[in-house]
Amino acid sequence: MLDVAIVGGGPVGLALAGLLAQQGAEVQVLEARAAPDPRPRASHVHGAVLEGLRPLGCTEALLSRGRPSDGARLVQDGRLITEVRTRDLPVRIPYSLALPQPELEEALEAAATAAGARVRRGVRVVGVSPPSVTLEAGPPLDARFIVGCDGAESVVREAMGTRLRGITRDGLSLADVRVASTLSAAELHTQASGLAIRLPLRDGERWVAECPPEALTATFARLVPDAPTPDEVLWASPFRVHARWAPVWRRGPVLLAGDAAHLHSPVGGHGMNTGLLDAMDLAWKLSMVLQGRADDHLLDSYARTRRRAARWSVAGAWAATVGLRMRPAPLRWLRGAVASRVPQGWAAAWAIGWDVRAPAIERARGGASRAGSRALDVRLGAGWMLDEVRGLTLLGDGDGPAWLARRPLPDGHPFGDARSVLLRPDGFVAYRGPAAGAADAVDRVLGGLA
Repeated sequence: MLDVAIVGGGPVGLALAGLLAQQGAEVQVLEARAAPDPRPRASHVHGAVLEGLRPLGCTEALLSRGRPSDGARLVQDGRLITEVRTRDLPVRIPYSLALPQPELEEALEAAATAAGARVRRGVRVVGVSPPSVTLEAGPPLDARFIVGCDGAESVVREAMGTRLRGITRDGLSLADVRVASTLSAAELHTQASGLAIRLPLRDGERWVAECPPEALTATFARLVPDAPTPDEVLWASPFRVHARWAPVWRRGPVLLAGDAAHLHSPVGGHGMNTGLLDAMDLAWKLSMVLQGRADDHLLDSYARTRRRAARWSVAGAWAATVGLRMRPAPLRWLRGAVASRVPQGWAAAWAIGWDVRAPAIERARGGASRAGSRALDVRLGAGWMLDEVRGLTLLGDGDGPAWLARRPLPDGHPFGDARSVLLRPDGFVAYRGPAAGAADAVDRVLGGLA
């Protein structure tokens, strides 16, 4: 019996497979497509996601192949309303990376295979009844856990008896155009007569507008007079705008991730990126359970925390889309007034995939230090010790294994005045505070309560 069967071999399924296989899990990815989809559907990988992919060893290679996009500008009736810059954020990758989705999938599949996962293409799943996965052709496959990363029409979600809730609307089109471009950030142009969005790509730009695909070039000439004339339209398509999520993400050994659990508006580029964050959270928790280091309830914490995060992400992308499409003059004035007052740090963090509610990136005493934030480039001061406790990393201030706290940290240390800090395997801070509370924190995290 396999440890994990992953249904769906897109970016989310491949990332999850690689992260699980690295921890010794026996994993198979079952993908119905005989070959990767050549369409460059998702166009950007957020900085927070690139950080989370570092364990797979592909982040640096991806960075060398993509084009940074470091913010967004809102232009209303030809006037700049607000500009969000991400490069001032205190993170190692303060931008999103323009990279074609097929190249991302290729890198993730290579990393997953190198880690020991098996990717099977041309294998269609037609049913799930734990522990068995029923295939269209061939004998069923048994696995301890089954994860549905199989998109909007998820067979796994259907087998769980749950449906996506929310709303879907039509009315936008996108095109990738070959053009000589110096664009370094997204541009959102709004007028009473329509909406047009320019996004930097590695080899051109992506254009989004409220019009049929065949009218995109003319629409941009009207709404964005300074947009360059494209040399070639590489790919164009209408698309639907979603704000949908699954109310149930886990039933026993069956779980959901990615588009099987949530569908976004493309504004902000959060759809694929939120799915990859699902994979990163699920990978360490599922690995802990498979290794017997954590209680099965840890998987409930995945379903709970990622469902909440996805609903925030879906709602934010939907609100941004609705706001950008408002036409009446009073609503357009309101849009400009609201946009100009959104805190820059909040908007910048959201733009590159950081959880702004944690806060995931604070500048307190020179680094991210609160529980719920990612610990970046931790450097221990004198008198600090590091150890592994049931698969978690414990940093403590003391002279022996009891982690007895005898003094505060030096001024300016990233963890402020904490005397004990507990790090999850994905690099997030699970606890910071007195040493006496560290043991309880370990139990809370691995029991799925934190």
